Amino acid sequence: MDDNTSQHSQTVAVTITSDAHHRRRRAVARLRWRGHTLIGFGLSHGEVDNVGEQLALAQAFSDLSRQLSCIS
Repeated sequence: MDDNTSQHSQTVAVTITSDAHHRRRRAVARLRWRGHTLIGFGLSHGEVDNVGEQLALAQAFSDLSRQLSCIS
């Protein structure tokens, strides 16, 4: 591992929450990085063996990715 890596390291904090209401899943991913707080959202309908939760989480991360590409 290169010694210079630690000189440029930054802390990134991600908080993920998900909940269900009837057959709908909602996921929220909050990311704190470089003085920014970004919030990604994901929604899915239907529930088959946690697929709904996984889809909502994937959408929330995709939303965060889109936002990160705008501030980079």
